[in-house]
Amino acid sequence: MLFGKPKKARNAIEGILHTTSDMIFQKGKDFFNTLGSKSLDLVSFRGVWLEKVIAHFNSAITDFQKQISASVAQYKKAVRKSYYKQRELYDLVALKDESELVEPDQLEEIQEDKVWFKESKIKPQSIPDEVYIRKYELSDKPNRFKPIEFNRHLNEEIDESAYELGKTFRVNFQHLEKTELPEAVVPEIFVPRTFNILNYFKSVSIAGYFISAFVGIIIEGLIWYLTGRNVMNLDSTSSIIIAFGPMVVVSALVLLCFKRIEVYLRTIAKVPIAFMITVAVTVLVVLSFGVLSAFHTDKKAETAQTERLAEELTQKQGALFLDDENTTLKAEIAELQKEINERNSETKPWLIKLLSYIALSLFGICMLLCSLILKIVLIVAGKVVYLRYYAEQYTSEADRIVRDYSVWYQQLENAYILRNELVHLVCKKHICEQLLMQNPEDKDYNL
Repeated sequence: MLFGKPKKARNAIEGILHTTSDMIFQKGKDFFNTLGSKSLDLVSFRGVWLEKVIAHFNSAITDFQKQISASVAQYKKAVRKSYYKQRELYDLVALKDESELVEPDQLEEIQEDKVWFKESKIKPQSIPDEVYIRKYELSDKPNRFKPIEFNRHLNEEIDESAYELGKTFRVNFQHLEKTELPEAVVPEIFVPRTFNILNYFKSVSIAGYFISAFVGIIIEGLIWYLTGRNVMNLDSTSSIIIAFGPMVVVSALVLLCFKRIEVYLRTIAKVPIAFMITVAVTVLVVLSFGVLSAFHTDKKAETAQTERLAEELTQKQGALFLDDENTTLKAEIAELQKEINERNSETKPWLIKLLSYIALSLFGICMLLCSLILKIVLIVAGKVVYLRYYAEQYTSEADRIVRDYSVWYQQLENAYILRNELVHLVCKKHICEQLLMQNPEDKDYNL
């Protein structure tokens, strides 16, 4: 095609180049947004990078295809995990007889019940790439303005050349075979009709039990520390060492009593000895503290009476200082002094002293047993909360993949269309740049 003025031809090519660049920018943005991929600067690249740009398009689609394939594996894992967690959870929270409890070897048999999946594939629709290329179409009615008609012919020629150039790349494009999400075949889970107390544990209650157990161990340690300092007359270091003893004792008792208390929590069973001892010791502690409270309340009243007598004695001694010949006042002072001395000379009864030591010891034992039981409850109930949380997480992950799977495939199909359009536009831009690189020496500008 010949045109006499190279400058006008160059201006026409530059106009096509700018229009094509704008389209590349808009469609490129849609392409990378569709795939959620890192975008590429599609405006400032030059023709020598043609292969690199197209390779970047293919890489973005390949990464998205891998994400879809990986989501299938994630879906299978989530379904399996959700099934096993729910099954183990129901086994823990179901109210059973002691004879119905699952032993560790039987628990392994449960894990052998595999969840399997039915695979199904859909044949991909083979749509020619040409339908995605919106090639320029000539108007049946020529325009009376020669520059416009020239631009139309020029645009079609460049379009045809770009289409031929892009064929080489489009032939090698790979399309992912569309597959349905595998259908999960899950064995039926027995949902218990009656639940044990573990079913009602939540994260908040676990936190409360943890705080209670922690406070119990701290109080037990303080009791032993004060006993070491004030009763056994030990130094601070030895008292601190003794104070750590309850933690070791609780850990050892957990190993000894764990099975019995776990059985009690999960079944209708006899009350464990640890529970009965704890209740008995708690009752004795409360009774002892009640007796000590009554004694100290009475003692407090006597102390208040003694203070009032001492006050009266002080007043009478002041009056005697002003009238030292008053024999009646002297007799009253002597009588008050004698009564105060008798009250001050009274010692704490040996029974009360003994009861104080017994109450302190029983209180320490009570705290020790409570810490033991709370720790075992924490371990068992914590497992229930853990299983419930992850069962819900895996179920929700599987549901999310089911919900998003068809959307991902639609995005991939849209990306295939956008890739073909982008390759055509990039080739068109490449040809425009090659034409603009020419330097005609005469008036006949051969395009």
